[in-house]
Order: sequence, then C-alpha cells, then structure tokens
Amino acid sequence: MSPYAKWLLTSLITFLILFTSIFGYQIYTSYTVDPLWNFTHDNEYNTIQVGFDERQQKTNYITNRPMKNYDDLLIGTSRVTYMNQSGFENSKVYNYGLSALTIQDYNDYISYAEDQKGEDFDQIYMELYFNSFAPPAEDSTYVKPEEAFDTANAFFYKYKSLFSYDTYKKASENKDYSLGEFHEGYRTYNRANEVSTTYVNPKINDLFRLSIPDPDTIYSTKEIPYNDQYKAILETIRDEHTDSKIIPFTDPMSAVRLKEYLANPNQLEAYERWFEEMVEVYGQVYSFHSVNEYTIDPTYWFDELHFYPNLGDIFVAHLDGSMKNEEILTIVTSENIDTYLTDLKNEVQAFQPKY
Repeated sequence: MSPYAKWLLTSLITFLILFTSIFGYQIYTSYTVDPLWNFTHDNEYNTIQVGFDERQQKTNYITNRPMKNYDDLLIGTSRVTYMNQSGFENSKVYNYGLSALTIQDYNDYISYAEDQKGEDFDQIYMELYFNSFAPPAEDSTYVKPEEAFDTANAFFYKYKSLFSYDTYKKASENKDYSLGEFHEGYRTYNRANEVSTTYVNPKINDLFRLSIPDPDTIYSTKEIPYNDQYKAILETIRDEHTDSKIIPFTDPMSAVRLKEYLANPNQLEAYERWFEEMVEVYGQVYSFHSVNEYTIDPTYWFDELHFYPNLGDIFVAHLDGSMKNEEILTIVTSENIDTYLTDLKNEVQAFQPKY
C-alpha cells in the first residue's frame, strides 16, 4: 500500500471514529425515539411522545405511513386532539387535530391528507369552533401548511433531522418520560396518534366560577367582528371534497362558557348567524352545545376550553353513532334550527351555575 493510500485510509478511519463518538449516540437516540414521527417503529423508549410541533409531526406521520388504511378524517383544533381516533367503532379515522388550527387552513390539511391517501375519504368530521367566523389574524407564529408539507417531503429530511440537536433534545425528553411512564403536562401522544393526559388543574372550579356572567353587566352595542367571507370558506371546503360526506360539528363547550358567550346580545346575534351559515352550506351541523351532566361538571375539564379524553370518547361515540343522547348531541337542520336556538337560549338562561 502506498503512503498516500495508507494516509487516506487512516484519515477515513479517524474521521469515522470521531463522527461515531460525537454523533453516534445522538443519531441512535433520535432515531430510536423518533420525536418527529418520521419512522414507524415502536419500542419502550417512545411510548410517550410530546406534541411540540403537531403540524409537522402529524404531517410527517401521514407522509411516512400508508393512509389507505384510513376510511375517514377528523380535523379541528386542540380540542379535537382529545377525541381519540380509536373511539370510532364503525370506521378507521385519522385524527388531524392541531393546536390553534384556523378555519382558513382546514382545506389545505384536508387536501394533503387526501393526497397521501390517494383517494377521497368516506367522511370528514370537521370541528367548526365558535369564533371561527372571526376575521383572520394578520399573522401567526405557527408553521404554514405548505411549509409543513414541503418539509415532510424534502429530500433526505427524515434522515437529516437525526443530526439536529433539537431533535435529540426532544428524543431524550420523550425517552425519559417513556421509561418513567409519566408526563405531567397537558397532553402526550403514543405511537398510534392517541392522546392522554395526567394533568389536574387544582383551580378548575375557580376558572368555571370566574366565567359566570354578571347579570348586571352592561354590554357594548358594538357588533362582534364577523368575517363576511366565512360562508365562502365553508363552501370551498364543501365544493372541493364533493366525494366525501362532510360532518361538521360544533366545538364541545362547557355550559358555563356557553352561558358567558350567549349572555352578550351581540355575541348571540353572531352565534345565530354562524349556525345559519353552517346549516345553509352543509345542510346540517352536529351541535354539542347544551347544558348536560358533562358540560356542567368541572371534573371532565382541565381548563375553560379543554376536556379530558374520557369525555372526548363520549363525543366521538356520538359522532360515530354508537351512542345517541339528545341531551349531548343535537343534529341541527333548516327544519329545527329556530327551535334549537330558542330552546338553547332558554336552557342556558335557566342554568344557574354554582362552583
């Protein structure tokens, strides 16, 4: 062997030793735990996964797994993440719920999921949250849909991400949570995109009590901002997914929060317009807005907006049709919308919370 060849071989071996010693454990940990959901393996180190960038993680998930296995799609805000997809008994559903997802981005995520599936979903369960009718915010700190899609499909991305220190840091945290079988936070996922939480809010009764509207409040006569393009947004989603049955449903809401909203005459006017437009576009809307044993009981909720997964299972069962309780779910159509809104208003006014 020539001196040059010997030098080249020695340099290569030295480089590999240094590379392995510096990056080997980091890459191994990042791959084994897979906090970005780029791979499909399960093990004792990744049973608990923190949702630190759900837009990217859930997009990576469906980019790297066969979507043909899914019949239906569930999409919405962070509330929807607590409605676990395994609760659907009559079909296989992918939960594309994302924190602070706005109605303006729904269609992009639905279309991307369809592209990954290679065909239309049979049904699209779509949360339409109160104030989705508000004018869109001028800017957002969240990743834009196209950025998440481009990243997930970038050449060699899933492997390049293994060299990132941020990936390694998240992997190490998830590994510790998994081995300890505990995470004290709002929500974590398992490898099947299912959410759980151990979080207990000791101030939940106080939060509910503070939401009770003061009957002596004098409300402003200023109109609630309403996006005049809202109905068009709903129509676009409908018209671009005509081969899917779209099942819109209202955001599950505690009774005290509903009472707080509807106590304001201007907000009530916007609320009624919202229902009218949803029904005009989709023919019906599944409404979880009511006063019942679950919406009045703080033990089912850990803050003003979010419920525990056990209550999410009940909401899922009603969407799926495996449970039917008119006190929990009302299917609102053009035939019963006036009666529903009148009855709801009376029901909410009669509700006198004591927390």
